[in-house]
Amino acid sequence: MRAGARRAAIAAVVIVGLVVLGAVPRVRRAHALDLSAREDSLAGVRVTVAMAHRATAAGDLALTGTVQALHETNVYARSSGYVQKWTSDIGSKVKANQLLAIVETPDVDRQYDQAQADLMRAKTTETLAKRNLDRWQRLERDSAVSAQELDEHQSAYDDASANVNAARANVGRFASLKGYANVTAPFAGVVTARNVDVGMLVAPATTPGTRGLFTIAQTDTVRIMVSVPQAQVAAIKVGGQADIVLPDGGHTVKGVVARTSSSLDAAARTLTVEVDAANKDGVLLPGMFGEVHFHLTGGSPPVRVPSGALVFRPEGTQVAMVGPDDVVHFIKVTLGRDYGADVEVLADVPDGARLILNPSDDVVDGLKVHVIGNVDSKDK
Repeated sequence: MRAGARRAAIAAVVIVGLVVLGAVPRVRRAHALDLSAREDSLAGVRVTVAMAHRATAAGDLALTGTVQALHETNVYARSSGYVQKWTSDIGSKVKANQLLAIVETPDVDRQYDQAQADLMRAKTTETLAKRNLDRWQRLERDSAVSAQELDEHQSAYDDASANVNAARANVGRFASLKGYANVTAPFAGVVTARNVDVGMLVAPATTPGTRGLFTIAQTDTVRIMVSVPQAQVAAIKVGGQADIVLPDGGHTVKGVVARTSSSLDAAARTLTVEVDAANKDGVLLPGMFGEVHFHLTGGSPPVRVPSGALVFRPEGTQVAMVGPDDVVHFIKVTLGRDYGADVEVLADVPDGARLILNPSDDVVDGLKVHVIGNVDSKDK
């Protein structure tokens, strides 16, 4: 019995020892994980950064622009009426003052006839007032009437003359409206829209909800509007050359910087630049986009950032920059040329800025992070 009890006690001691030996590593690992978690909470999210760098030379600046007609306007009717016929459809090239449509204006015609009748009545009244005035002037010279009576007839004649002038002006107004029954092109160009058909009721532009009968665009010369970032503004000169590359396989059109807005958009930090280009063959159509290549002669070259630093969000493309205090600041950027590993960005990203590579969802604006690695983007 004693030998069995000793063996049982020894077995119990061995089992307890094994349990203790197995529990100690688990406790140590749990303690290490807890310590690591506390260190992470104190140090912030761990991130790897890469440096932004400025290109060595300015070279050419390529930006997307929108083609617009040099002049474009909607043509409205000046008189209410019905379209009798139209002569030009979309795509038609028209000359200045060329007939586009004829509008029947029965209401204006009747108003014109009434205005002429009012003018004849006013002239009759004026003639009678003039004869009466002549009689009373002769009587006044013979002292047969008073000066007050003469003044009254003079006033009646002046009033009749004024009515004649007003009636004559009214006739001229309706004559002009009758003349506007012929809708003509205000300048030479191309019809880009036709909103009328035979029999349609049209109204003047002053009527709410009225659409233009035609849209005319002058496209022999077009303008391309481009937003140039602040870093390249100094290199853009009025009169400078620019190439417009179309997305049709590389067709290129020569252009000239015609003017700038001379003021930057405070939100985007960009300058609106107009590039004019001859368009005799009509390859540049209003509304299309093209890549405008400016030949830079000065200014600062753009900043390049690693492709992995770009963050695509609903509010736009951004980069997460780590400041000297290790606090994250998101900066909205506009993409320039893509070099594969690097991409030009058009924004206030300083040269040498630390940008987080592939930031996780935990990285938010204002968060303090712990930088654990630094990759030189130029050596990638």
